[in-house]
Amino acid sequence: MCRYRWSLLVAMFVALPGLLHGQSGAERARLRGLLARADSLWALRAAQDSAAAQLVRAGRRARLWTDGDVAVALWGGVSSGAGDSLVAVAASQLREFGLVPVRFMRGIVMIEVNAADTAALRAAPAMRGRQPVLLDWVPGDFAGAAKVAYEITRAYGLSLDSAARVWLPSSAGESWELNREGARATRWLVEERTTSGTRCLAGEAGGCRRWLGLDDAAQPLSARYSTADIRRLLATYRYSNARLQACMGGDDGSCYKLVEENLTVGINPIPAPDDARNSLLHYVRATRGAEALQRVFEDRQGLMGARFARATGQSVDSLVLGWRAWVLSRGRPERVRTPVGEAVTALLSAGLLTFLATRRQRWQ
Repeated sequence: MCRYRWSLLVAMFVALPGLLHGQSGAERARLRGLLARADSLWALRAAQDSAAAQLVRAGRRARLWTDGDVAVALWGGVSSGAGDSLVAVAASQLREFGLVPVRFMRGIVMIEVNAADTAALRAAPAMRGRQPVLLDWVPGDFAGAAKVAYEITRAYGLSLDSAARVWLPSSAGESWELNREGARATRWLVEERTTSGTRCLAGEAGGCRRWLGLDDAAQPLSARYSTADIRRLLATYRYSNARLQACMGGDDGSCYKLVEENLTVGINPIPAPDDARNSLLHYVRATRGAEALQRVFEDRQGLMGARFARATGQSVDSLVLGWRAWVLSRGRPERVRTPVGEAVTALLSAGLLTFLATRRQRWQ
């Protein structure tokens, strides 16, 4: 009803100037009064809208939450308890994972997209020098803390050099558990159909290096994928051209050129998916500590395999074979398997000792 009344008011405001033309003096005076009244009501509505907008803006005015080195500005509607919990859990997740260095977290402040009037907050002495990073978070989302931790990790990834940015999995920084995400990494390795992946599963260090993208190949596609791999991956490619036909017809060179020149083919230069590469990060964290994990990405020299080797103090082959055993056993030490012959000998020896002990008691 209110909307209908205001619509009539707008129509009258627009139509009255035309009605004034050709009317008597008394009628024109009456119409001018109506026009003045409409103008007054219009100004009142604008003032009311402005006041309402100011109230909304005041409610959205940013508030700052900090926990250690993590700083997050959230809109004013977030309660103190919810804000404290969100930032504390996010900071705990970041410390537990250990990938993002403290110096980076001290250089940014997360700004939630719904927060208003953040300029004054960012000008505070404690926030000077921190670069704003947008946080796309919906208040009330139970995964808010994980979202904060993920966005901070993502911002750190964007600050790395090109080799590290390409290698770092997009899921880095998300909540990770060995029996959940680690299980997915195991499934990827067990079900992998690329040549490098199947060789890694069989225990070949070179296959694991190539599958995880840690080899020193100048031409990663030709080193990490066989032509049979590429043909299988292209079998469902819906766009046909001469090069694709040549590839499918047996021309190996056309297969690699097609993938290298056409990004829409969608073959990742690194065969291992995000879950698998993410599990390698958590393996380094579990076995070498957060400092080693940070050294991998603070290193800006060479390819990723060399960086992992320098950071962990071991060869790439030792690293990937250790990761393979860890991810396949879900982090549990492998059971010690006694050969059948040794087991039989042990049982016979135990039986003989028991028999002799029994005979000795009879003699006594």
